[in-house]
Amino acid sequence: MVEQPRVAVPDSKLQELPAGMLDDGVGVSTAVREILEETGIRVEGGDLVDLGSVYPSPGACDEEVGLYACEKYVTEEELERVKDRLGGLSDELITVRLVRVCDLWRQTSDMKALAALYLWDRQNSEI
Repeated sequence: MVEQPRVAVPDSKLQELPAGMLDDGVGVSTAVREILEETGIRVEGGDLVDLGSVYPSPGACDEEVGLYACEKYVTEEELERVKDRLGGLSDELITVRLVRVCDLWRQTSDMKALAALYLWDRQNSEI
């Protein structure tokens, strides 16, 4: 998860998924780029699982958000290297926060993260 100030959100410590604008129209390459840029973790397109997409505010705009899960083994050393790391571009104030998947729903009110968690859980459920 990453923390960054959001003017429209009263909680300045909102934890959210790395995200960015589609520059090339391809969600996977955008996700790979944003994960590296915001967290310092290098992933490949094959590490990502497409969870689908959601419309966060269909009554107000046509924004569509593609959601991905990342399934990649990282060492304890790699996790320590990125923990509380400052990331993003020079005008972004992003801090990496490590959150256990089982605690994610308690740690954030970010719709992208909660939707991704739900969709990932449904894909991995035996129900």
